Amino acid sequence: MKKFLAPLALVLSSAVYATPFTISEPIVNEDCAKDSEIRVVEENGEYYIKAFFDGSMNAIAEAGSQYQKRRCTLDFKLSVHPNYQIDVFDFAVDGIYNLSEKGIARLTVSHRVGNAPSVRETVFFSQANGSPVAGDITNFVGSIFGYQLQNYGSCGASGIPLETSVYASATQPSSDEGLTQIDLDQGVSATQGYTICKVKVKPCH
Repeated sequence: MKKFLAPLALVLSSAVYATPFTISEPIVNEDCAKDSEIRVVEENGEYYIKAFFDGSMNAIAEAGSQYQKRRCTLDFKLSVHPNYQIDVFDFAVDGIYNLSEKGIARLTVSHRVGNAPSVRETVFFSQANGSPVAGDITNFVGSIFGYQLQNYGSCGASGIPLETSVYASATQPSSDEGLTQIDLDQGVSATQGYTICKVKVKPCH
């Protein structure tokens, strides 16, 4: 399977750290667009790792196309600046959905950091017989703590491997004329983007 290196968009001040950690070696594969980006984003004093897909990363079912699935894996490494260590990764399921009158959408996301136990979540949305409906997916699905990271939980740890795997599918019967869609390209935060996780660090003593 061919993999593509995604560009990394981080601007660091030469005098002080712009963020208490950085990411490197981002790789996206499978149905992820090759020009997708993985970035560190600050929002209201908190730090998130987000994916910004080139175009759209969605599964769509509509008249004449009753089923579509998309798979995407995002890999990267995280390094903490010397005065900090990982406190916790709070992982997320993020996106939007639109259902036709009889549409079904599914999103499964799993997150892994080093050898720590992974966290995983599956969300389903369905309309047996009803009006079209749409909504946001903004669940936090689980946490991985610094003490679970073994060799990567120390001050200034570098090269911490993270992997996020995403499976999205949309289904609707051929008799349904509407559209069912699940999309990872539009979160609800100020910066948009697909939220992978919120990262909390703590000062070293």
